[in-house]
Amino acid sequence: MKELNKALHRTAHKAPPVTADVMQRNYMNSKLYLVVVLAVAFLARLLFLSCYGPVHCNDTPGYMEVSSMIGSGNFSGYTGWRTPGYPIIMYLCGNSYTHIVVLQSLCGIIGTLLLFYSLLRSTCSPHIALLYGLFLASALNMVVIDSNIMTESLAACLFATIVFLLFAEDTTSHPIRWPHSLAMGLLMGFLIVIRPQFIAMIPVVTFYMAFRWYTFKQPIWRFTLPAFLVSACIPVIMLLGFNTAHLGKPMLSTTIGFNISQHTLPFIESAKRVDTMGIIPETVRLRDEYWDFAQSLDDNRAFIPRPEIAGTKVEQSDYLVRLSKEAIKNNPLKYLQSATSAWMRFWRVSLLYDADNTRCSALDKYAMFMWPIYKLLWLFLNLLFLISSGLAVITVLKRREIGWYECSIALILAVSILQALVEYGDNSRYAIPLEPSVGMIAVYSLFARDNNRITIASTLRRFRWRSTSESEA
Repeated sequence: MKELNKALHRTAHKAPPVTADVMQRNYMNSKLYLVVVLAVAFLARLLFLSCYGPVHCNDTPGYMEVSSMIGSGNFSGYTGWRTPGYPIIMYLCGNSYTHIVVLQSLCGIIGTLLLFYSLLRSTCSPHIALLYGLFLASALNMVVIDSNIMTESLAACLFATIVFLLFAEDTTSHPIRWPHSLAMGLLMGFLIVIRPQFIAMIPVVTFYMAFRWYTFKQPIWRFTLPAFLVSACIPVIMLLGFNTAHLGKPMLSTTIGFNISQHTLPFIESAKRVDTMGIIPETVRLRDEYWDFAQSLDDNRAFIPRPEIAGTKVEQSDYLVRLSKEAIKNNPLKYLQSATSAWMRFWRVSLLYDADNTRCSALDKYAMFMWPIYKLLWLFLNLLFLISSGLAVITVLKRREIGWYECSIALILAVSILQALVEYGDNSRYAIPLEPSVGMIAVYSLFARDNNRITIASTLRRFRWRSTSESEA
């Protein structure tokens, strides 16, 4: 009797067959919704172009300086503090803030449309895709970064494109050709040259492609992995070679020493044994003097100055790394606690909005009113993503399957963990390039009832089915 009830329950809850009329209606809705999302994304950025920015940020002078070096061909003043990826874009835009903001606005629109399309195809629901597309197209924090002369806007578009390519690669009915992987690798390599912490993505995608080749045994996969690795590593190797030529050492950036010392500042005294230059007493003095100031900036230790260290930027960075390694060796639990706190800070949501750059009081009032709403929604999506990440781990362990969804989650987690390990500062700001993709993954998990993976929707459906079956029994 129980088996009969279960069979009847499954039959009663089967989705009705999709007719040609329904498919045609969904197709027409999809085209209409695409236009609506495009229009909202365009109008939102047009509004900010006319009433806000371009915003000259704290990081802008460093990038502009490298851009000027690219234009002159003279890198005698290059310190490696800012990687040349973003300055190349600035140079191609003629070092014009207006041109840069226009380009970044286009990047914001492109990223929105790619994630809208991915969600539309993956959920087969135009309405769900529309809701998230409208949210992303008008989200205040995402629209604002397009007006800031910073790397976040371009990085967000590149990361969204990589997620889209993973989705297209996993869901297409045709064999994947090596040019596809070549393109994805080049985008990833350039993204690393823009923001070095994204280097954590290369091993994730390498494992993903190797797993799929091993699983499907398709000869074509033998070429996709080498194509990806070569194209992804070429920009990184070029950056390492460039820094070797101008700095004397193969490194991605000279900021590593300053960044990791943000973790070790509270217990830097334990590194006295290797402090041959004797800078720890001055470091402690500056830490104590600026600690309250950093706390007023939400514990942003990047604003605590470091003492002057003799030597080049590379030598200064190496020395701070040396002190930090000793401090971490002597206080591993304190470092892990700090890194964990930094990772948790990563999931808080930032708004890089400056009222001083607003040329319209109405826009300022709109931002003050709408941001709490947007922030609450983003925090909810972040929570859903973290829950979905745990379910994805179960999928991989239980079903031995890895698709675009699981790989995208792994990419986001890898970048967030690496960021937390090397820096304790404005970590929620560094999450901005990932937020559009985080939201798309969260919405997919909430609504996609995929039989091949464990999502929030499939889990809720399973519990609902069990409770109904038990009540019927």
